[in-house]
Amino acid sequence: MEEVRAAVRIFHGFAGEATRLFGRQIPLGAVPGLEKHLAVTVREPLGPVAALVPFNYPVELYAHKATAALAAGNAVLVHPPARCPLAVLRIGELVERAGAPEGAHRVITGGVRVSQELASRPGVAAVSLTGSTTAGREIARRAADTLKKVHLELGGNDALIVCDDADVEAAADAVVLGRLARGNGQICCAVKRVYVQDGVHDSFVEALLAGAAELSVGDQLVDGNDVGPLISEEAAERVESVRPDGTAPRRPLLPLSLGSANAAPDDGTATAADRPAEPPKQSKAPAWKLLHSENFAKPLDPAGAPWTRETYSRPFDTIMEDNGKWYANDYGPARNTAFDSFATYRKEFKVGDGGWLTASLSARDWDKDGRIEKPPSITNGTAAGGTVAELKVPDHTGGAVFRPTKALPDQYRIEYKLKTLDFGGKRNGTIDYDNRVNGYSKDGCKTQHPWGEGSNSPGWEGDASAPYCEWQDVREGNYGYNGFHYLSIVDFQNPAPRNNHFWHYRRKVLMDSFAQHPDRVGSGTGGRVCNSGNDTYYDYKDSSFSTVNMWISGLPNWTPGKGGLAGNSQWSMTSCLDGVTEQQLSSAAELQPELMPDQDYVFAIERDATGYTLEASGNFARAGQQTLRFHRPFVVDDKPIWHYNVKPGEYDGRYNNTLVQNDHNGSSSWPDQWPAGSAYPDSFVIGDLYTNVYGGSASLTDIKMFVPKGKKK
Repeated sequence: MEEVRAAVRIFHGFAGEATRLFGRQIPLGAVPGLEKHLAVTVREPLGPVAALVPFNYPVELYAHKATAALAAGNAVLVHPPARCPLAVLRIGELVERAGAPEGAHRVITGGVRVSQELASRPGVAAVSLTGSTTAGREIARRAADTLKKVHLELGGNDALIVCDDADVEAAADAVVLGRLARGNGQICCAVKRVYVQDGVHDSFVEALLAGAAELSVGDQLVDGNDVGPLISEEAAERVESVRPDGTAPRRPLLPLSLGSANAAPDDGTATAADRPAEPPKQSKAPAWKLLHSENFAKPLDPAGAPWTRETYSRPFDTIMEDNGKWYANDYGPARNTAFDSFATYRKEFKVGDGGWLTASLSARDWDKDGRIEKPPSITNGTAAGGTVAELKVPDHTGGAVFRPTKALPDQYRIEYKLKTLDFGGKRNGTIDYDNRVNGYSKDGCKTQHPWGEGSNSPGWEGDASAPYCEWQDVREGNYGYNGFHYLSIVDFQNPAPRNNHFWHYRRKVLMDSFAQHPDRVGSGTGGRVCNSGNDTYYDYKDSSFSTVNMWISGLPNWTPGKGGLAGNSQWSMTSCLDGVTEQQLSSAAELQPELMPDQDYVFAIERDATGYTLEASGNFARAGQQTLRFHRPFVVDDKPIWHYNVKPGEYDGRYNNTLVQNDHNGSSSWPDQWPAGSAYPDSFVIGDLYTNVYGGSASLTDIKMFVPKGKKK
C-alpha cells in the first residue's frame, strides 16, 4: 500500500506543478539595437511521451513518468512490465474514469518489440525508461535516430566492500537488508557484489548467515514475512543456478586481493526492453574429459572414396528434402523439370582415430554427363605453421562438411579452431575483391535454382519454368548472400549437404555467418551486431559482414501461407542482452578474417542435462579478445529448443503438432512432427551445408570431442 500512497503523492505534486508552468519575459536591452525589445518564452508540450515501466515498483515509477508528462500537456504511451502488467492496466482504467481526454493516456502491453518500437517511432517525442544499463543503451540507440528526448534511470552494480576496520555487524545488516529484505533483491539499489578482506571474512560470514536466518520467507501480503517470491520462476531458477563462487560463466571475479562472499546476481529493474524472453539459466558444466581429437597431421584419403550419384532412395524426409513434396505443391510440375535438369553426386570418407569423423561432400553435374564440373574438396593443408583441413567449395551448388560418424551422446562438448575463412564478406572495406563478389566468382549466373525461397517471395517471378538465370540470384540482388556454418547441431544422424531450406527445419542450435550483399541490406540496417566489449549494438551495414550469429531454433509456423516455406523460428543470443534470446537477427560478434591464420577463432557447443551452451572465442572486431558463452535451457517460458530430446524420456509430447501445406499446386500434411516417445539424436556439422547457396574456402583444425568424466562415450 505504501507504493500506492507514494503514487498518490506524486500525482498531487505534479498537479500542483501544472499550475506553475509559466513562460518568461526576458529584456534584451543589453543587445545593441534591441533596447526596447523583450524575448517571450512559451512552454508547449513536447508531444507523445513513452513511459517504459519496470516490474519492481510498477505503480510508483509509472507515476513519476506519466504524471510529469501529463501535467505538461503531453499524451502518454505507457508500456507496463510484461511480467506484471495488471497494476498499470488498472491505473489506466482509473485515469480513463477520471475523465482524461481520448488518446491522452494509453497503456500498450507486449514484450520487447513494443518498447523498441516506441523508442524508434518518429511520432514519439520523448521516452522515459527505468531499467538496466543494457536496456538504457538499447533505448538510447533507437531514440537517437529520431533525436527524441531520453530520460534514463539505470541500475548500477557497485560493490559493497568490507574492510578490516569495518563494523562487521552493520555491514552484514546492510547486506541482509539490501540484498534480501528490501524488494527481495530485485531493485536497482540492491547489493549485488560483496568483497570482504581476509581479516574479517569469517566474522562477516557468521554475522551474515545469522541475519539471514532471522528472516521469514513467505507471502509478503502476510504480516511478519520479510522475503517474498521473485518475479518469475525463471528468475528463481537463475538465482539457484549461480555457481558456488557467485559468478556467472562469462563474468569472472575481479582480480582483487580480497576474499569474496558474493550474493546472487540481480534480476533487478530489467524491463521488457532488455529482457524480451528469459534470463539464461546458467549451468554448471560437467567436468569434461577428452575422447577424440583431430589435428589433420595424418593424410586424408578423399581419393579412396568414389563420387556416387544421389538417387534419393533413402530421403531424410518427404517435406523439404531435395526432392520433397513441399516444392512440387508450391511450384507445380515445372519444378520437377527443373530438379531433373542436373544430377547430384556425393562422396564421404572417414577421418580421425577409429574414423570418429566423417567428411561429407556434395557436387552438381550440370549437364548429367557423369562429370562434375567444379567438385568441392576437403584436403590436408597448413596454416600459420600448423596442420589443417582445407574446405573448398568453388561452385555454390556444392557442399563440404565435417560431422560425427556416430550420433553424439546425451552430454558432450564439441570444439575446434577456425584458421581461415573466405565465404563472403568484405576485405579492405569492399565486397568486390580477387575478381569475386561477396566470395563468389564473377563467372556466369548463380541462383537458388531449383530450391527458391518460395513462389511468393520477392526477388523473382516465382515461376519454376523460368530459365536458370531468372531464379533468385545469390551473388547479388535482394537475395544475395554467402555464409558458413561455424558449428551447428541438427536433429538426425549422418547429415550431408542439402538445399538450404531443408536445414531451416532441421537445426537445433547453431553458430553461423551470414554475409549479405549490400543489395539485400538496401536502405535498412541489415540487422545489428553486438559489440561485446561494451555491450552496445551497431548496424550490420557498418560491419565487414563476417559476423557470428549464435542461434537457437524454436517451434515452426505449422501452417505457412501459400508460396511460403516450412521453417523454425530463430532466436539469437548476444552479450548485449546477457544471452537472453530474441527473435530477430542480432549478431553476437564480428570476425576479423585479415588476422587469420596467425590468430584463430574457437567455436564450441555443449549439451548437458539442462540445455545447450554456445561458445565463441577470439579477437573480435571492436570488442577485442572475448569469450562469448551462452547457456539456453531446453525449455524457457514454454519456448522449447526444437527437437531437443535425444532420448524419449526427456520429452512428454506437449509440443507435437501437424505441419500443414495448402499451396498453389497441391496440399499435404505431416502429422506427429514432435510426438511423445520420439527421440532426435544430435549430430554436429561444420562447413558449407547448402547446395544452392554459399561458396568459398575455409581451413580448420583441432576438432575435439569431450564427454563427462566417468563416461566412456
